[in-house]
Amino acid sequence: MASRTTTSNLTDYPKVGMLVDLRDPEGIWSGASIVKVSEHARTGSSTRTGVTVELKYYGWDTTWNETITWDNQSRDNYDRMAKLFTYSRKAKCMVRLFHKGRKSLAKTKSAKGKNRATSEFWPCIVYFRMPEPSPVAEKLGTGMKYNYISSELLKMEPKVYVEPYAADVLQKKQRYALDEGDGVWIKATEIFQFDMDLIENPKAGFNDALKEAQCDLTTHDLESNNIFESGSLLCNKYLVRAVG
Repeated sequence: MASRTTTSNLTDYPKVGMLVDLRDPEGIWSGASIVKVSEHARTGSSTRTGVTVELKYYGWDTTWNETITWDNQSRDNYDRMAKLFTYSRKAKCMVRLFHKGRKSLAKTKSAKGKNRATSEFWPCIVYFRMPEPSPVAEKLGTGMKYNYISSELLKMEPKVYVEPYAADVLQKKQRYALDEGDGVWIKATEIFQFDMDLIENPKAGFNDALKEAQCDLTTHDLESNNIFESGSLLCNKYLVRAVG
């Protein structure tokens, strides 16, 4: 396998709760959080200590946690980490959480006394995983390009991880069951731009979630509905091609 040329841009000392980007063994970058920090004696040194961290991927249970050395003495592992959103991305969007395959649509009374379906949508943050933007010349031992492998895997994965705004309200008023943590994996086809025109008859608690979303100044609005090439792989113009 050819040696990698990228290096990590992490500079801070690790601590529990710190958020980073993490590249999995298949070359897909995702958000992750540090859940454990450990110090150990460095090989060949009686005075210097090294640091390892245990990381948990966004939306995945602890079965998939990884332990990585936090220094450039172990380059093959250390360059798998980067500052959060160096590669992965997030956006504010409307998600069709209440499609029939997941939960029956609630009914409410209109002004004329007729039943009509409440909106299927709820404001959320969607997290985009990103294929490795490695140079074309960099290849795996199989001869396949690293970014080709990670791109193909994302094409085969139909779901993305989203975190609803006002998740506590969503669970209490709509009895909506979340998956791992505060989010849910949902098909990429259920992700829509952050557009209030989609909302005709909001569900109970929707306005609480909308207010929380509008106050979130750290997350940009998703401004298009046509963002995926296939599965959960973003279209070419949205992919991270180079860093720095």
